Amino acid sequence: MNYREIQPPEILSSYVKCFWILESNEKPEVLTKERILPDGNIELIFHYGDVFKQYRQNHTEIQPRSFVYGQITQFIEIGPTGKTGIIAVRFYPNGSEPFLQIPISQLSDKAVCISAIFGKEGRELEEKIMTAINNRQRIEILQNFLISRLKQYWHYDYTIAECIKRIVQLQGQVTVESLSNTFNISTRHLERKFNSTVGMSPKLLSRIVRFQNIFKLLQNKQINSLTALAYESGYCDQSHFIRDFKQFSGINPKNYFNQEHRLSDYFTSGG
Repeated sequence: MNYREIQPPEILSSYVKCFWILESNEKPEVLTKERILPDGNIELIFHYGDVFKQYRQNHTEIQPRSFVYGQITQFIEIGPTGKTGIIAVRFYPNGSEPFLQIPISQLSDKAVCISAIFGKEGRELEEKIMTAINNRQRIEILQNFLISRLKQYWHYDYTIAECIKRIVQLQGQVTVESLSNTFNISTRHLERKFNSTVGMSPKLLSRIVRFQNIFKLLQNKQINSLTALAYESGYCDQSHFIRDFKQFSGINPKNYFNQEHRLSDYFTSGG
């Protein structure tokens, strides 16, 4: 499996975290279903290879050929149906609003076909991506599409951007009240702005940032126990750590780290 990230041009750098590409010629049975964990980012995804399927509690459904996946608040399980070829845009938590121009909270925990969001433009974009001769051309197509839409919408909410920056800098160890005081904005207004531009509350984003920091710590430090990992990650006790981990991943941390995660490791802070 080959995964790589491409940095956006400067004009998109405040909105787009990266473009990413995932390719594999492995048979689908080799890549079984895997968990994708919440990371606070929204994705615009195109399957130019075979589509993926998503596993629900009592059924399986095929993902659209191209779609926006809103904020996920708990793990999802996906798996390939054939040859993997994916190109995607990973937005910053507040980065998708100028391009989608809808309340981002409407997309939470959903994969929404791009034609439902962009209409005719979305269908034309999908066609261009599917018929492109290589990924360099696909990146160029995506960049041009995003820049064109951005020029129609130059507003940028610096207050929300600074709030998110602070949440990330403090690794999720921040309260809504402290953000409100720091940036001189009421907690009610802050909550409303986060829901419309990020798709979740500042409290939930902070929890997800702290959760993702677990994987970053494991990449950068030698940590010998789950207890040490809990405290290093900023949890007040191990039970709180386990509770959050189970909510976002669906299983306890001991079981999770005893498993192989070939696909989901690419989408954690430590991957």
